[in-house]
Amino acid sequence: MRPNSRCARIRHIEEALELGQACGCSRETAVRILDYVYDRPPGIIPKEIGGTLVCLAALSQAYALDMDTIRERHARIPRFGVPSSEETTAPVEQSSAPER
Repeated sequence: MRPNSRCARIRHIEEALELGQACGCSRETAVRILDYVYDRPPGIIPKEIGGTLVCLAALSQAYALDMDTIRERHARIPRFGVPSSEETTAPVEQSSAPER
């Protein structure tokens, strides 16, 4: 495992959930999706990244948003670069739920 992969993985899940919440996805729907995903075998990382990018592009288009403009704007904010260990582990370390 790469040293930063745990932080990046946790950060991605957090951002994806926040995006779903912002778009109106309920907690109940998110939990149903979580159960659906974790009841299946793990995917292959490049394939899952590709699927994530395609779905993000479709979501951006559905909301008439330009992904490149948004990425450029957020890339300038330091917290959207490589996540610091303090940013990504603080909420997780406070949780009693182990990561799987």
